[in-house]
Amino acid sequence: MVEGNCQAYEEGKSKICAEKAGGYDRKIMMCISLVRSAKNVYRLRWGYRKKPAQNSQHKDRRARGKIPVIADLPVGENMEDHMVALPEVDIDQPLSVQPKVADGLLSTLRYKLFGTGYYTTPGLTEAIAAFRLDKKQKSPDVQYQFFSSQFRFWDDVWFFQNVDAKYRKEVYPKSGETDRPGHGFSICVMAPNHPKSRGTIRLRTKDPFDYPVIQPNYLEHQDDVDSIVNGLHLLNRFVKTKAMKAIGARMSDSKKPLSFCAQHKYATDAYWECYARHLAITVFHPCCTCRMGAATDKDTVLDPELRVKGIAGLRVADASSFHHITAANINAPVIMLAEKAADLIRGIDSVKHLRKS
Repeated sequence: MVEGNCQAYEEGKSKICAEKAGGYDRKIMMCISLVRSAKNVYRLRWGYRKKPAQNSQHKDRRARGKIPVIADLPVGENMEDHMVALPEVDIDQPLSVQPKVADGLLSTLRYKLFGTGYYTTPGLTEAIAAFRLDKKQKSPDVQYQFFSSQFRFWDDVWFFQNVDAKYRKEVYPKSGETDRPGHGFSICVMAPNHPKSRGTIRLRTKDPFDYPVIQPNYLEHQDDVDSIVNGLHLLNRFVKTKAMKAIGARMSDSKKPLSFCAQHKYATDAYWECYARHLAITVFHPCCTCRMGAATDKDTVLDPELRVKGIAGLRVADASSFHHITAANINAPVIMLAEKAADLIRGIDSVKHLRKS
């Protein structure tokens, strides 16, 4: 991407000027995800810290020392992500959606001909709710997504969730593999909205084709575990309400607790923590590895205008730019950040009229 108005950014004795080309100052905008942005800032020799953070557990020592430090920045630090537990609820009445119906010929024709049917739903997501279960928080800390189908009926969900093959039939049994009823629903418990665990992204070697070393450190902080546990407790209470009992709703593992957590009494803090540590996964909201902040903030990579500190002609505009993760899905905030970056590059305020209205 070409950007005008070349201005060298000085930090200490480091000063790099953009290359002039065709009457413009050629500059680079990275919008390639938190993993690739961090990896490429490293490989462009701009991002190593001379001394890594004390809590960093990176494994890039083979590459460290071989790439000169030009800008001493915490690239790859502070990775944040949302976790999600995917419990299922069984019901006695045929009210849920089966894959053979949702993906069937009739469903396809309804969508193609009339724009109606299951394909108009966002992945059979029927409702989303947010709750503030931790009263010390100022905003909701747990988010629920209600799906009108059970994940166990969808092919390869056990692989997607990284469930060990020997536990697949126990966690996600197909029809005929269990005495569970054929109907039910799933509820995603996304928690916490503001995780305290921090991960890292590091280079494996100098080879640009080598994969980076990603260490997310999920559930490293006990508060993150406690948040998921609180979310599972509330879900269990919801299933016991009068409306849910009327359709025979019950947690799928309530009759036979999962074998790898059977040492704990069902529905206790210990059981739900065991459940979370075995089955919770990323909800694919990683961010903050090139986070923005004040020009004087040494724990950030970008300045408030998304420019890499100490480097002229380079900005980063993707989820890695976030200072902290948002308390919800990150898709819309990433789009907003990209639109703001476009305004900064062009030197305009495209939403000024909206603030006046």
